[in-house]
Amino acid sequence: MQIWTTGSWCQQNSEALQDWVRRTEKTRMVRADYLLRKLRSFSVCSKMLHIFYKSVVESVISSAIIC
Repeated sequence: MQIWTTGSWCQQNSEALQDWVRRTEKTRMVRADYLLRKLRSFSVCSKMLHIFYKSVVESVISSAIIC
């Protein structure tokens, strides 16, 4: 049986959270790039792609702040 102090528990959870954030950020960027390339293949203009990407990023940020 292992006894954890509060500091070690917080440190382990913090490291796990940082790892999770790095992995999800990389996955998000790969998928966003894929989606933008697909939209570009349908001859969507760059201004519309920029508006779409900006709205998605703003939505993710606002939902993260609320949660």
